[in-house]
Amino acid sequence: RSFCDIIIDTLSELGVLTSFHEPDNIIINGANQKTLGNSGQILRRNGLIAHGSTRYRLIDLDKMLDVLKVNGHKLRVYKNEIKEILADVYSYNPSIKKDDIKETFISKFSERYKGRFIHEDLTSEEYSKLRSFINEESKEEWIIGKNIYPSKGVCYFFLNSKNKQLTPYTINK
Repeated sequence: RSFCDIIIDTLSELGVLTSFHEPDNIIINGANQKTLGNSGQILRRNGLIAHGSTRYRLIDLDKMLDVLKVNGHKLRVYKNEIKEILADVYSYNPSIKKDDIKETFISKFSERYKGRFIHEDLTSEEYSKLRSFINEESKEEWIIGKNIYPSKGVCYFFLNSKNKQLTPYTINK
């Protein structure tokens, strides 16, 4: 929720009225509530990796549904339903630019966590750690043969004032 709140504060400052909806959704307020973004995290013994997302412009839903997966399977079977519940910033207010969102988010994030944003290239050691992490997270075992995934897949979308868990497939080996 903490990460979503930063995104909500960012969008609010830019005039996009959103709110948090359990478990991890950012929704556009109003009569026709739609999901605009969400967050996710991986908890480990020695740290936390968190991310949040906001759709700026939903241009190619087919590509998005090919990338996002539940239990390793594409979400294309839900295309019509998903199309009805997704929002994007551009449709809400086309005068808001991506850079506006980025700069405002960096400011809000830095404020919240008492830090400062520094843009520079990764060191060779950081690249090595990143590649190791990517190799580990990309292993096929993460998405095949498991019913519950601690950090993979898209599982929830905001639907009709309730969250609906999308689990269209069960993998049997």
